[in-house]
Formats: sequence, C-alpha cells, structure tokens
Amino acid sequence: MDEIRILRICKSNFKEEEVCSGKVLLFRSVGKVDQMPSCRRDGTEKSLQDIVTLLKELNPDDVPTFVAKELHKLPPVTFDHVDVTRLLKDINCLKANLADAVNTLEESNNTIGELRAQLESLSSAACTSSSCRSLEASNVNKRRRGKHNASVGSLESAHTSAKPRAVPPSPASPLHRRSHATAR
Repeated sequence: MDEIRILRICKSNFKEEEVCSGKVLLFRSVGKVDQMPSCRRDGTEKSLQDIVTLLKELNPDDVPTFVAKELHKLPPVTFDHVDVTRLLKDINCLKANLADAVNTLEESNNTIGELRAQLESLSSAACTSSSCRSLEASNVNKRRRGKHNASVGSLESAHTSAKPRAVPPSPASPLHRRSHATAR
C-alpha cells in the first residue's frame, strides 16, 4: 500500500491511545526508544507518521514481526487499498527471474549433451584401438591359484595359434585329485 492509504486506514480505525502504545512498542522492539518523538494529544497523525518513517529507515530484516491478538480490531483491507503497480512490478520481476532460470537450465542441458557426446566418442575410439582386446581379457578369472595361471599375453597368443594346447590340471586342482582317486 502507499503511505497515504496506510495513514488514512490506521487513523480511521485506531484510537489515539492504541496508536501511541503501538508506537512505544515498536520503538522499544527495535531499540530506538531514545530517538522516539514524544506522543502528544491529538497527535495521532503525527505518531502514525513517526511509525511509518521508522519502518522506512529500518532494514527489512530488523523489523520485528507482530501478530494481532484480536482479529476483529484489524481494519479491512480490500482490493481498492492494494497498490496494483507494485504487484505488477513484482510479477515482472518474477517473470524475469523465471526466464533466467530457464536459460540456465537450457545451457546446462546443452553442456551435458556435449559432454555425453564427447564421452561416447572417446569410448568408441578406445574400443577401436588395442584396449578393446584388453577389455575382453578382463573377463578372465585371475584369482585362480595354480601352476598355470592365464595371462593376457597367453590369451592373445591362444587366439593367434592354430592348434590349442591342452593344459594338464595342476596337482592342487580338484580335477587332478578326482582323476587320481578314480585311478586308485
């Protein structure tokens, strides 16, 4: 609301004593009692002006929050009292902030798409080189214990040799024990 409407509504709905006690409470709450102009008789308009002036000077974060104990004493505020130009400014500000957020999101999505494309091209380039063969070799169980452990080099040579060689089971392997047990 604009200042003139606020003053008019408060002057027509609150008594002088209520305005004076509200002024004292506000100045005490913000710690500026020493700067408070005195309350004079028939000074309702002057006291309301002092309140508005103090609220304008304060940082919005320093303004205390008050609640109404008796809601029926609050003056009615209708659409006629609202400053429509202020609402329009707020709506325009929100639209601008939303447009900035959408632009930032689109830029982020484009960057993510570019990074994915680079990652795919790097992974496909890596597969065309010799590293793809090492990926196949990574499927070999290298944890087996025994005399004849498979290595990447022996797998590659096994693929290139024409005749596969049979590897006899090691004495520690279960196959070796079974074959000796059936022979006995």
